[in-house]
Amino acid sequence: MGGVIGGISGYRADNGSYDYVLRDAIRDESYVDNYDPSGGGLNKDEFLNERIFKMHRVKKGDYNITELTTTAPPGYRMITSGDYVNPKGQVVAGSMKNYGSEGLGIYISPNTTMSNDVIFRAVTGHELLHAYHIYAIPGASLFYSERAAYRYTFDTYLKHGYFNDAIATLNTAKGWGGISAYPAAYHYSSSPFLKLW
Repeated sequence: MGGVIGGISGYRADNGSYDYVLRDAIRDESYVDNYDPSGGGLNKDEFLNERIFKMHRVKKGDYNITELTTTAPPGYRMITSGDYVNPKGQVVAGSMKNYGSEGLGIYISPNTTMSNDVIFRAVTGHELLHAYHIYAIPGASLFYSERAAYRYTFDTYLKHGYFNDAIATLNTAKGWGGISAYPAAYHYSSSPFLKLW
């Protein structure tokens, strides 16, 4: 059954990808070939869903989210650290996929799922913010959504003294034109579930 579901999801139209990039993959990165989506291996779906609901009060079905999983997104691979590598060769901690009428997929790496509260909040909030933008703002802009999401992540790290992570977030956000200006509708404070605590 898992193979059938995986095959179907692999053929869905990807109408927009939003990755939280950590770094470029290393040439000799070790990949996980025996990932078991049925509940063994690196799969932490039940824990992920419980933790996101406890922290953000969001569950599958909210904001048109049809997938909330630690399984690697279609076309991505898992490395032994428990993070994903996207088709561009970047290591990512989380990803949000827009499948149009089939809903939104939120993918949070097992490594992030098992991390501390600050890192977990910074990454999950980033991806949930994208989902909220697509749900609440017709024709949501990838550019502004990325700016707002990276700003949320930066502010979360900064507030809790994760200065190296905050600087790394700023450096990554340069690829999106920084984190400075975006329309008021994209501000994370307008999203009902996102708090920096």
